[in-house]
Amino acid sequence: MPKKSYSDTGSKALRPLKSLRQRKSLGQMVYENLRQAIVRGGIAPGTRLVENQIAEAQGISRTPVREAIHKLERERFIERLTHGGFRVLGLSRQDIVETFGIRSVLEGYAARLAALNLRDGDMDPLEANIDEFERKKATEEAAGSKHAVPRSSVQPEPQPASDRDDRCPPGSHLPVPADYIKG
Repeated sequence: MPKKSYSDTGSKALRPLKSLRQRKSLGQMVYENLRQAIVRGGIAPGTRLVENQIAEAQGISRTPVREAIHKLERERFIERLTHGGFRVLGLSRQDIVETFGIRSVLEGYAARLAALNLRDGDMDPLEANIDEFERKKATEEAAGSKHAVPRSSVQPEPQPASDRDDRCPPGSHLPVPADYIKG
């Protein structure tokens, strides 16, 4: 029996797959749904979560809910209660301070890396957007648009030299490690 060629199977009509939609388990979908509700404040800190109630509300069995709850517990979004169920944990002031501190250092470092690795032409799209914005703004100002923003309202306030630390990323007051600073 001769081998079938690709043309025999109708493959000429098939195109390469661009991307497959990522398949997720029901437990993963429940986890993402609960996590987003917690992060966005839809489920407030201190709220008691019960597997049965969540399963009923979503019209699914308890197994994917249990999977999602255990993942949320491992990631410290919720904690197990001694009398059954789980409780949504809130962020402490220290959690928030640490998160913003880490973020400010990472953003400053990312900006530094971007500046160091800048190639000719990388800024062209940004400069084109700025030019377009300025043209539109000038057109609106000339037409006396009520949406035009006075130039004085967008100028940053100068910071006194005593309040600045040149080793800090803009917006933060945390020093960047010395080996990140180009000297």
